[in-house]
Parts: sequence; structure tokens; C-alpha cells
Amino acid sequence: MNKIKSILSAVVLTLGVFGIVSYSSCSKKENNPCDAVTCQNGGTCNDGKCQCPAGYEGASCETKTINKFVGSWNVTELLSLGGSNTTLDSTGYVITINVANSTTTTELLIDNIGNAGNVVRLNGTVSGNNITVEPATIGGKIYEVPTASLSGTTMNIRFTIRDAVTNDLEKDRTASLSK
Repeated sequence: MNKIKSILSAVVLTLGVFGIVSYSSCSKKENNPCDAVTCQNGGTCNDGKCQCPAGYEGASCETKTINKFVGSWNVTELLSLGGSNTTLDSTGYVITINVANSTTTTELLIDNIGNAGNVVRLNGTVSGNNITVEPATIGGKIYEVPTASLSGTTMNIRFTIRDAVTNDLEKDRTASLSK
């Protein structure tokens, strides 16, 4: 009889320990890698990292992507790819880029493409390190910027200027811009 009591006691004790271990292992909260992450400006956490909405970047989506483009940029024309005016502007000039309005996270205004003065204002849209610029006809000229990309603190662009009536190419340039 004592032997049966000992066996029953061991079984009950084993089941009790097993139950406690099972309960405590099920009630433990798993580590969520997003618990300690706060994403700003509508960003969402995925596997411990913020996924930022268009127009924002940074570890917490804290930076407007557009801000890295805003300012005055010193232009050095590098290469003439054609046109009636193949002389590079050796003195250099400044292009100014501003935010289009206070509510935008992606739209820019670009002044003085091709050293044409501030009457030439182009609209651009930012995506990552690139600007897509809308062609514009201003003062009888068609201004186009097929490519504009930022690498570190240098922006590389290509721009063309055409006569709006004849469509003759006046300038086709690559240029390097620096702040």
C-alpha cells in the first residue's frame, strides 16, 4: 500500500510539475521586434524596421526625403551632348531648389536650369535620390531634365533646351551640382 501511495504521489507530482511548466511556457510573451520601435509620419514597423511612406526616410521615418534637395546648388557643366550652342558655361552658375508648398513631401520648384534665370521654374517630384522633372515651355524655349539623381552631396543632371517653335536643340548638357 505504501508503494502504491509513493507511485501515486510521484505521478501527481510529475503531472503537477508538467502542468506548471506547460502553463508558464504558454503564457510567456514572445519578443516582438517592433515593440521598441516607433515609426513617425505614417511609417509602419515590419520585423523591427520602419517602412516609410513616400516622401519620408530615416530609421524612424523622421526625415522628409525632399529636404536633401532643397537649397542653392553650384553648377558645373561637364559635357555638351549636342545642340547649336556647344560651349559649356565655364563660369558656373547656381540652381535654386525649393519646396513647392508647405504641405508637400515630394514636390519641388527648380529655378535657373541652363543659367536661364529665375523666370525658368520647373516642377519636380522626388522619389528616393531621384527627381523627375516635368518639361516646361517658357519664353519660347522647351526645358527638359530627363535625369536628376543625388549621390552623397553631389547631384548629377542632364538637361536640354529646345526652341519651342522649330524644336531645334540649343543645349544638351550633363552637369554636376554641389552645395
